Amino acid sequence: MKLSKPIAIAAVLMAAAVSPALAQISAPTVITVPGSVTADAPTEQNTGITALSLTAPGGGGTYTSATGTISTFDEGLFSGISASNFSQVFSGWLACQTNCTIIAQQVISASLQTFYAALSDAAQNESRLQGENFTGISTMSQNTMDVAPLLRISIDTQLQILRELQFISHQLDVLNTATATIGADRENEPAITAAQDLWLMQVGLGG
Repeated sequence: MKLSKPIAIAAVLMAAAVSPALAQISAPTVITVPGSVTADAPTEQNTGITALSLTAPGGGGTYTSATGTISTFDEGLFSGISASNFSQVFSGWLACQTNCTIIAQQVISASLQTFYAALSDAAQNESRLQGENFTGISTMSQNTMDVAPLLRISIDTQLQILRELQFISHQLDVLNTATATIGADRENEPAITAAQDLWLMQVGLGG
């Protein structure tokens, strides 16, 4: 089938127009960076920025453990009444016989020491709260856009929250210790008195 002359001329002109356009289309430039799996500069640049962000230093070091502080508080708190000497201080139904004054002094001394330690503990904890300052964490989080430092700041912040929960738990221990001491003292004194009265009657000294 022969093309008419006008159609043949049109086909030649279209081929001539398309050829330069095809000649302008080339394969993308391959970036030959060692270990690279990408083939364009923007991706290479973004990959590098991401790598630096994930490995950037800084952002940590704001967390301080509460273990040492709580341990110090405990030494004072349990210097009076503790689980180890509770039964020795509060003898319960046991006649004091001729040692009533000495036993009473021991009970009062241990109880007062516990109450003092509880108040001292509360005062020290209040002082600690007044001295707490989290502006360092806030400032660091505002001044960095890198992923790694922000993750460290986030972890430190969570650790600080756990630290505060430790102090709250300790304060509950202080409250329980003081409450137990008050309750034991309230029950111990009449028990000793009743046991002493019975003993006096048994030895013929009671009224």
